[in-house]
Amino acid sequence: MTRFFIKCISIVGILFVPTFALAATFSLSPQSGTYKLGETFSVGVYLNTEGKESVAADLEVLYPSGLLEVVDADAAASGVQITPGALMPQNQLNTASAGRARFAQLVPVGQKFSNTTAALFATIKFRVLASGTGSVSVEFTPGNTRDSNVAALGGIDLLSGVTNASFNLGDGTAVHSYSSFIYTRDLKLGSRGEDVRQLQKLLNVLKFTVAVLGSG
Repeated sequence: MTRFFIKCISIVGILFVPTFALAATFSLSPQSGTYKLGETFSVGVYLNTEGKESVAADLEVLYPSGLLEVVDADAAASGVQITPGALMPQNQLNTASAGRARFAQLVPVGQKFSNTTAALFATIKFRVLASGTGSVSVEFTPGNTRDSNVAALGGIDLLSGVTNASFNLGDGTAVHSYSSFIYTRDLKLGSRGEDVRQLQKLLNVLKFTVAVLGSG
């Protein structure tokens, strides 16, 4: 759990300490899939408190930054954001960078949240950067209060387990993700023009390097 989130929780008089009164789970969906280079896909993070009353939740999701990048969900805000769910009304933290997405919500003082069916806590939209196996995981170690947590009053961390995901990345190439340029003629050796430049850019992206410097 981040120091920032600990400070926020202190407002409602909560201090996370290890406990055996566990119940809640975080799960990712989908948990598998195959996506092409340049393709985007969304992963939902679902929270189920198993009927236990909670007052806050802190999520830490790890992803391979060399294979995936998070697509910003809020261009008006600084940094890269993920999409909040509506389980708890107060968003306290929302950022994604360097292979880690961090998100936190809490309820107003005097209120509590509970559910018995997994519900959407947040959504992370990824873009495929390179080929490989992309493991996306909720960072969680039982008894560790500095990673993902679900908090209850009385010093109880409810989080008991997580379900992670793994994706096959780069199986083929989603050409449409790189270029929407419409070609209106056949190109040949010696051709010049904007269509030639656009083709050079596309070939560079597809790893058929035709120019090391310049926009083409």
